Amino acid sequence: MDNSLTHPGEVVSRRLELGEEYVIRLRVPEDVTIQFNDLIKGAVTVDSASIDDQVLVKSDGMPTYHLANVVDDHHMSITHVIRGDEWIPSTPKHILLYQAFGWQPPAMAHLPLILSPTGGKLSKRSAQRQGIPINVRDYQSKGFEPQAVINFLALLGWNPGTEDEVFTLEELVSTFSLERVGSSAAKFDLDKLNWFNAQHLRLLDMEELLGRVRPFLEEHGIAVQDAHLRKVCLLVHDRLQHAKDLVTNFSYCLVDPITFDPMGVKKRWKSDAASLVSDYSTRLDALTSFSEDALEFELRDLAASRKVGAGRIIHPVRLAVSGTTAGPGLFALLSVLGQRTCVRRLRNAVTKLG
Repeated sequence: MDNSLTHPGEVVSRRLELGEEYVIRLRVPEDVTIQFNDLIKGAVTVDSASIDDQVLVKSDGMPTYHLANVVDDHHMSITHVIRGDEWIPSTPKHILLYQAFGWQPPAMAHLPLILSPTGGKLSKRSAQRQGIPINVRDYQSKGFEPQAVINFLALLGWNPGTEDEVFTLEELVSTFSLERVGSSAAKFDLDKLNWFNAQHLRLLDMEELLGRVRPFLEEHGIAVQDAHLRKVCLLVHDRLQHAKDLVTNFSYCLVDPITFDPMGVKKRWKSDAASLVSDYSTRLDALTSFSEDALEFELRDLAASRKVGAGRIIHPVRLAVSGTTAGPGLFALLSVLGQRTCVRRLRNAVTKLG
């Protein structure tokens, strides 16, 4: 539909009399400078020659976004319009509409955009390709803490003016100000988001942490007594990036390992490993106190009696009880697993690995 604002009045009247469809446009004044103060960008000046005569009401009588947006914000008494950089080109049109209605425009603030890790547009496709969650359910299913995501997003464009990075929601509310929001776009850093999530997980008390991990246990069909789960959570709390890590990274704290890390076996299960692990299991089976101190004493005493370094026993024992070569402190892990479980796993590893 052509722009009738360029036609003589009589032409417009005649076409209306003929019943032609029409739209209602914003008549942009000529040779006018539109200026507004952006709370983030500062003073923004636009020449009216660069603004098109925007359609406000379509031929079917429906208002377009620009008209509806301004009218809605005014009647809702909106004081601040905070939106992304991509809306800056529309702002002069909105300013002209406010002026046409005789209304006071709200304060405007245009936030910098969030880019992909490579610096391009963060589209749905690029996010999926780079393993970035897209919607709220994605973040929930991956075990992200809501406050961690908010904390991360706040610091993508905002600087608190201190070295502090970890904020609760209440702290962000009291500290945040638009004046400290930068004008440059920020890249989405998934590693940093994971770091924030780990920090916020550590702020949870035990009951809160238990509430986070239980859904993932149920999802994987893992049944565990509450008392044992508490011990496990206390053991690995500071090692979790996400609540689901308890299942994906530390399942051996809950169920016997099914396999043993092949590289770990090659590196740590030496020719004397079976004999050393078997002797250690015998000592553990005879213990009346399964404390960390007792577990360490028995291992070091065994090492001395066999004339080997403690590491010669520590590494294969860890592999035997966890199936892997890394994790929390060995004696703390053994104590949490308990006497019967440790003896069973050690003897099972000797049988399987020889």
